[in-house]
Amino acid sequence: MGEIDVFQKVLEKKLRSARNKKNGSKWIEGICSICGERKKVNGDISPFKFYTIDKPGYVIGFNKKYAYKSFPLCHDCRELIRHGRQHVERNLTFAFAGEMKYEIKYSIIPDFVLGHESVRGEVLAILTEGKKSASLKGESIRRITADEEEILEILSEERDVMSFHFLFMEKKGSSSQERINLYLQDVYPSRLKSLFKAKSVVESLLSLESEFTYGTMWKFFATKNSADYFYEVIYRTFTGRPIDRGWLISRLMGKIREGIVESQTPRLTILDAFATFVFVLLTTKKEGVMDVRDSAYASLEEFLDTLPALDTPLKKGLFLMGALTEKLIRVQRRVRGSTPFYKVLKSLKMDERDLKGLLPRIRNKLEEYDHFRKGESILYAKASEYLSQAPSPWGMNVDELNFYFALGMGMYNHVAELIYGKEEVEDDLEEQA
Repeated sequence: MGEIDVFQKVLEKKLRSARNKKNGSKWIEGICSICGERKKVNGDISPFKFYTIDKPGYVIGFNKKYAYKSFPLCHDCRELIRHGRQHVERNLTFAFAGEMKYEIKYSIIPDFVLGHESVRGEVLAILTEGKKSASLKGESIRRITADEEEILEILSEERDVMSFHFLFMEKKGSSSQERINLYLQDVYPSRLKSLFKAKSVVESLLSLESEFTYGTMWKFFATKNSADYFYEVIYRTFTGRPIDRGWLISRLMGKIREGIVESQTPRLTILDAFATFVFVLLTTKKEGVMDVRDSAYASLEEFLDTLPALDTPLKKGLFLMGALTEKLIRVQRRVRGSTPFYKVLKSLKMDERDLKGLLPRIRNKLEEYDHFRKGESILYAKASEYLSQAPSPWGMNVDELNFYFALGMGMYNHVAELIYGKEEVEDDLEEQA
């Protein structure tokens, strides 16, 4: 019956009449804002609930009867939009990050600038069947979001004859209200490719134990009540807009300090924070993303020079002092079964004076445990050398000082490999376990 034209028209008329009666709205002769044709239009039939006329300030003339002038929509276009929305929600909406109680989803909408009809067909096929097709071919698809069905890497290989719009929309609880949290326009495939290149650099530099995605960054910027900071990071990394380093470090340090207080073994949290920091730096700077290095590092100095965050002698010195501190903490855990030196770190809220006096204290403690040997001596000498090159005063706030120090603690295994060798580091990790 649904295929009979007469039945469709009668049902459509009945539904339209019932909707008008419920909304108390009227159809007025006007020009539809979508198709541009003169038809019967209405200003209160949008399928999207983020558009509303429930307050006078939302409509022209501050009068609800003029709402049709704000967003005049004919019935045919309303149905097209409604069907389009259903298609996007079914086929083009993916999980981005978050947890079950607060999961962020996004919809991706292609916009074809140039290109033959075959290009459109290819991209639309990727959007609906991309992940499945890649699996059938035996290809391994990398992800940058939390969705197993994500196809952004496949899209990043396309030419810039199209762009994509990313819509982050949130439904407010059980109500019918909706809110647009973020709308990214004209994201080209080449930009997606840059994001995946930055992801590769991060994973290669830091030898991460799990895949780096925006889900890695979620815990540093989302709170129980808001994800506004996280949306800000998404916006800036997708568009390449600069971000304030001080603000970024303060957010990362908040989570690192929580890890220190809760477990005193926040190595993975520090690594995730470092990965987030490097990823944001690479994707928000003007110069492009550097190439990934595959070969081994010849020296400790060469390794430090490759880390984008360590661009001054002071940062390198703090980093190495953090690594030496982690060495001391591991020695204490092995010898005493506890780590009292954590109290000296003041929950990573040390100021310049605290840190300047920390290096000799670390050495004294290592000597007490008869563990200030060749490797520790190299780290101590190199940290002292870098710190001696720093200006006086150091000119960093507490968050920044402790951030670069904490990075050294989290990256100790990488430093130790260059100092002691891989086998000794593996033995050390087995003892820690």
